[in-house]
Amino acid sequence: MKNYDKLSMRHHEFKIAYLNYQISKVANGFFKCAGGRSYVYVFYDPSNSKVNRDCKIRYSIETDRGKYYAAQVTRYQELKCELDILMKAWKRKYSVPPRAIQYPLNKTRTTIFDHDWFIQSPSHQNKKPIENPINYNGIILRSKNELIQYKTIEALGYEQKVEMLAVFKDNRYFYPDSTFYVPEIDKVILSNLDGSMENPNYVSKSYYDTAICINNGLIESKDFVVARISNYKQIDAEQIENLILSAIDASINDIIIE
Repeated sequence: MKNYDKLSMRHHEFKIAYLNYQISKVANGFFKCAGGRSYVYVFYDPSNSKVNRDCKIRYSIETDRGKYYAAQVTRYQELKCELDILMKAWKRKYSVPPRAIQYPLNKTRTTIFDHDWFIQSPSHQNKKPIENPINYNGIILRSKNELIQYKTIEALGYEQKVEMLAVFKDNRYFYPDSTFYVPEIDKVILSNLDGSMENPNYVSKSYYDTAICINNGLIESKDFVVARISNYKQIDAEQIENLILSAIDASINDIIIE
């Protein structure tokens, strides 16, 4: 997500904290040429407490150790670049520093659709034929609206899967149009597009799926979001984005911050 202006203060704070957490898990350093050779310099190594800015380690990137640290430092630089952008936006908006939030997070409530489920469950489990499939970078979608949703979640920077099989403890199930993982709050959110709400049959299906979620302990606009529109032409990216950001903000209430 390149434009952070829509983030709430709390969500912005969690993004900063999560990036700092990710940075703490990889080697920090820089690249430099010396004597006609390329080196990776490391000034922080999570596996070696003796490494610091006054006691750096250096490896030629042509060696196996150099290649290992080069990959880590490249990742560090990517994370640091995003963190700098977030911090710049934070300082522009707020006069207080962001709080230090500890990971892994402690929560007052969770759902059965956690990160392990998200990683282990495949996409495209709905076997209903697709009349007019849309291929977006190898992802098969059922409609232009689903494409809008997919691109919106993609722009927010979240990993997502299409039409996963969500099975509840009462053995009822449905296939969310898109399911995505929000790492800064360690949360999986289900997302559905319910168009054609002028059609009574479609209205029944929409609220049946919603009832399944609610009867199994999920909270609408927090654990799952639904964009309900009267016809297929009404949906827009901003509507979906607002629903997603509101759900993330609501989910922050379940996190214990000490």
